[in-house]
Amino acid sequence: MAADLPKVPAAELNQVVSLLHESDRPVILIGGGVTRWAVRVLGERTAAAGIPLMTTWNGTDRVPSEHPLYAGRPNTWGQRAANALIQQADLVIAIGTRLGLQQTGFAWEQFAPIGRVVQVDIDPAELDKGHPHVDLALCGDADRFLSDLYSCALGDPTRWRQWREFITTVRAELPLNDPQNVTAPGYVKPYELAMRLCEIAEPDAIVLPCSSGGAASVSMQALQLRAKQKLVGDKSLAAMGYGLSGAIGAALANPGRQVFLSEGDGTATVGITALGRSLRVKNFTCEVIGVPPDGFIAAMASELASGARHAKLAFAALVDDHDGATAAADAATKSVRRVEHIYRDAMSKLLDLDELREVMGSRELYRRCSRMGDDLERVADRVWYAVVKSG
Repeated sequence: MAADLPKVPAAELNQVVSLLHESDRPVILIGGGVTRWAVRVLGERTAAAGIPLMTTWNGTDRVPSEHPLYAGRPNTWGQRAANALIQQADLVIAIGTRLGLQQTGFAWEQFAPIGRVVQVDIDPAELDKGHPHVDLALCGDADRFLSDLYSCALGDPTRWRQWREFITTVRAELPLNDPQNVTAPGYVKPYELAMRLCEIAEPDAIVLPCSSGGAASVSMQALQLRAKQKLVGDKSLAAMGYGLSGAIGAALANPGRQVFLSEGDGTATVGITALGRSLRVKNFTCEVIGVPPDGFIAAMASELASGARHAKLAFAALVDDHDGATAAADAATKSVRRVEHIYRDAMSKLLDLDELREVMGSRELYRRCSRMGDDLERVADRVWYAVVKSG
């Protein structure tokens, strides 16, 4: 199997703990490199420790807005209160974030100007890039570091009570929906819509704020995510064209769960154009073939996701673990075989359907899943070829 991710050594972890003991205004900034599971498994420990938590945009759904120590999402286009507060912190522990310019601001020299910065990231290049100023750069697995940190004796949480009260005051003085945001009569108030969306959505809904401008920035500033809700943004995937396809993919991968897409008009046009390729055209009229995802599609999507994870492990192991690489490649191939079995069962069930439109639409979706399996199998074969050639 592929080697475990590197762990931050105990001596360096103890340095961070010492910095916390010296700190009066600490903040832990959770990035997308921290998994949702890693935060959830900590349970009440994050609240009991008494250290305020913030998230990057890529880590938005790691800490729900309802968490008692949640202090917001700082960013170049982030929440005003969170941006003001992180500048007042005397210690910022950034875990699983590259601290890029959108996170620190383009005047990166002024990020956390009166505080010390600890950065934990798996990529040494991000730790060595030169900005922002980092007092302690630690290379290692973000999930493991977070767990190890909260397993340490972090001190009496009451010592940071005044800091937490200050955070509460600032967030009240700088609300998400500033009174100066005036919306013309007859139009939806975007900040109120974003703030209420997660409240009315189902507890495990998936939200995709995409494109840019109001569709993305307002959502990222004002969404109030609940504990089991998931956010999938386009911050690392470029803007125009992702939203509609991303929402469709999220719905297919999560049957039965609500999916909300916040999209701009320009990108919506791109999405409609792409959908045009899947339209039936007859006598100059068009109609979209609407086929809801079913159990077969969900099962194939699950196997494809599992196979893709194994393929990723296989490539990672090629460097120094050929046995692990081939084992992971074999696991990916087995996922493809299961996709083929599901595909055959799904196609046979179509014989029982009478509605031609449903048959055609389902058959096309099944075939696309099957073709993705073929692509994944070719990837696994390339891993084997690389191992054989190097040997």
